Amino acid sequence: MERLCLVTGATGFVGGPLCRRLLDDGWRVRAAVRTLRPFPEFAGRAFETVQVGEVGPDTDWSAALAGVECVFHLAADGGAGADAADLVQERLHRTNVLGTAQLARAACEQQISRLVYLGTIKTNGEQTAHGAAYTENTLPAPTTLYGSSKWEAEQALWSTLAGGTTSAVVIRPPLVYGPQAKGNFLQLLKIVSKGIPLPLSGVDNRRSLIYLENLLDALVCCAVHPVAAGKTYLVDDGEAVSTARLITLIAQAMGVTPRLFYCPAWIMFGMGRLTGKTEQVQRLFGSLVVDSGRINKELGWSPPCTMEQGVDASVAWYRQYNK
Repeated sequence: MERLCLVTGATGFVGGPLCRRLLDDGWRVRAAVRTLRPFPEFAGRAFETVQVGEVGPDTDWSAALAGVECVFHLAADGGAGADAADLVQERLHRTNVLGTAQLARAACEQQISRLVYLGTIKTNGEQTAHGAAYTENTLPAPTTLYGSSKWEAEQALWSTLAGGTTSAVVIRPPLVYGPQAKGNFLQLLKIVSKGIPLPLSGVDNRRSLIYLENLLDALVCCAVHPVAAGKTYLVDDGEAVSTARLITLIAQAMGVTPRLFYCPAWIMFGMGRLTGKTEQVQRLFGSLVVDSGRINKELGWSPPCTMEQGVDASVAWYRQYNK
């Protein structure tokens, strides 16, 4: 009989493709959704939905978890919106921390075999020093409300499952990119496609990313590998690149010439402070590197796709998206 798994956040950038990947691998997939909606892309496959409403401290997971072997918990509040900081913090705590604890408690009660939790590298922080990299042994030091809530959620997960029969695995990815990506990566695609000059020539920063298909592969690996139980893993594409190099890869995939010029970093950071865009400048000039050596060594996992393949697939989607 096919194994049954539950996926939360199934309508998201990672969740939808994860459902597809699991179905391709022979799993039966149940998607926990806030409100019922059709998934025509999975029609005729071993796919079902269950309505759980808002993820929080009072969510009833009993029907969703019935007969389930593994849970992939991807649902989270990203902290976006125009709410005041205290309201955002309250919302993040309710969904990300208390919601995760409630799911873990229900999984433990129903003796679910494994719970795979999608964390974020923002748990560790926003930047690494030149030549340094985050590892699983790095003391978490989140600097954003979202990063803090995800770190608190991890702690709630481990605390809730302690002494039970449900094993957990936490995966912390850096920026995830691929077809249908939004946010910063989509902005880069737009900028390069429009030929907008960028002051990044000579920038020697390093940033880790992970292509969506590589992340899906790591999630599935952590769901089935016995050694993964009780572990936290950092994952990436296996290489860190400068922002200039990433833009060059995007330009090559688009068949255009990257338009880069030199501007001292101190000028850009000064402009960032004056315009309130320090965070955006930091992403362009700063470094954020992760070391995925632990998952490579312990689980024998390595990314199945190269960064070039990931960028090519992203650009192909972007061209179709902009027709």
